[in-house]
Amino acid sequence: MIHRTDWRRGLATYRPVGHSRDVPRIDRFRNDKPVILFGNPTAQSGKAAELIRHARALLDQVGVAHRFVATEPDGKTIELVRKTIDDEGT
Repeated sequence: MIHRTDWRRGLATYRPVGHSRDVPRIDRFRNDKPVILFGNPTAQSGKAAELIRHARALLDQVGVAHRFVATEPDGKTIELVRKTIDDEGT
């Protein structure tokens, strides 16, 4: 992965391994707040937990601050997401 900054536009970018284009870093969109990863670790008979761990490892690898919030049953996830965004300003 190649990190660089395009000083003309003031954007930090990186080029993921195997990609031919630079992509903007997520920092530009998150305003110094952690990314919130929502997911259901019990989905797919618990197999989703490994996918969530993998996603978090990738975020760690590229230095993106984040936290995980598990979804809730019985249609409560929408309110959980709304409350999390409102409370944390994410």
